[in-house]
Amino acid sequence: MKPNKINALVQNPLFFAGFLTIILLIVSIGEITVDEGMWGYIGKCFITNTKLPFQDITENKTPGIYLLYAIGFLLFNFKSYLFVRMTGIVVSVFSSVMVYKIGSKIHSEKAGVLSMYVFGLAMAWRCVDGPWTGITENFMVLFSSLGFYFIIQQKCFKNLFLSGLMLGFAVSFKQIAIFTIPIIYLYANMDSDLNVKKRIQGIVLVSFGILVGINIINLPLYLKGVSISEYIEGAWLILLDSGSGNSNLGHRLSLMLETFLNHRIVMLYPFLLLVLYRYSTFKKRMCFGLIIWVVFEFMGSNASGYYFGHQLKPFLLPMALMIGIALQDTLDTIEIKKSYLMPLLLLILFFPYYSFIVALKWIAFGENNYTEAINYIKENTSERDLVVPLSVYSPPIVFLSGRDIPDEHISIFHLSKDAVVLEHLNKIKSGKTKVIITEEGETIEDLLKGRYFNIKKEYTERFQNYIKNNFTLELTSNKYCIYMKK
Repeated sequence: MKPNKINALVQNPLFFAGFLTIILLIVSIGEITVDEGMWGYIGKCFITNTKLPFQDITENKTPGIYLLYAIGFLLFNFKSYLFVRMTGIVVSVFSSVMVYKIGSKIHSEKAGVLSMYVFGLAMAWRCVDGPWTGITENFMVLFSSLGFYFIIQQKCFKNLFLSGLMLGFAVSFKQIAIFTIPIIYLYANMDSDLNVKKRIQGIVLVSFGILVGINIINLPLYLKGVSISEYIEGAWLILLDSGSGNSNLGHRLSLMLETFLNHRIVMLYPFLLLVLYRYSTFKKRMCFGLIIWVVFEFMGSNASGYYFGHQLKPFLLPMALMIGIALQDTLDTIEIKKSYLMPLLLLILFFPYYSFIVALKWIAFGENNYTEAINYIKENTSERDLVVPLSVYSPPIVFLSGRDIPDEHISIFHLSKDAVVLEHLNKIKSGKTKVIITEEGETIEDLLKGRYFNIKKEYTERFQNYIKNNFTLELTSNKYCIYMKK
């Protein structure tokens, strides 16, 4: 292929969008994840009217992801998680296109292409949970990028409102999107010729759009009977719970250093030297705002203190834009005849090798760790029987077995208070409870005294005796143990 044709190909955003789609389709292959099981269960309950988010189920997300899984269950039943994965792939590719359009608007089309390469490939890295395409951050990032795109257009009423609307949708998929809101306010007031009245109008229109976006997503919940106070408590006040945040400062610092210094994310840092080198470009308002955006998204990534990989995805959005602009700005100062070399170099540097290898290995040798437990529960219980989840890995089993839980705790992460733990464990004594799921290799005695619960001795002994007399260990796996009622 001639150099001109190669250049036209690699510089074409549609080529990269197609390439990224194939990559994400491959790396996303794998068994159902814990989050997919949890959100799948919540979506199923929403459709079947058995439990409602924030009212009957405890989980610390805003409702966008629950409604998406509800749509998936309505359309594809228990394959809803695959529907959301595929939707996540489309969303991730579209987000990379938006990065291209933003980079083109702020700097140049070539800068947009380079930013698109960096962002799209990095979003597939395993260290940022790239293979799990159905997670909340992927949808949040799309709406954040759309909100930013509208705000850098002409500051008319429509664009200001649409920018806020998109941010409202972003917040409705993940609360951490609030760290992007100050950036939108900043760009809404960036034009030096705006008078005070127009600046206030801009902030009001963006804020109004955010409120409208949030309430559009919340509307199905309101129609089902969920109140605003239940939404605030279940989606926002729950973030003060220990299950939503890491309060151990030493542990937080250790995880932060491990995340930002011991992962593939460090590949981004050398490119920041180019940002310093191209200071003349980044001191301009439109580009300098990206630096501020990176700082805010870095703070957002630190918010929970758990440093899960997917929490870095919003951070990649402004980082990729900064890197793409700095690279192209540097290339503009030197004459390079083979301009296609830089996109190809980024492709080699940022390709998600590990995600790709793990996916191919799973295709060749992988097996579903949950299948045996799901089939066993289906064969030995009725649809009316209840399952008590006492393991991190419980949600996929509960969801795909088609069984229900006795209370609001599909996840054990929010069992943080003794009274709540005891209430949850008392459900074991319910006549309809037929199954208990615990961690692999962990006895009931270990569980009650273990890393998730720390119950007083008299309660521990009471539950141990009850479980010993009424349940037997029937099934073990490399992730869970299944106890059945005698």
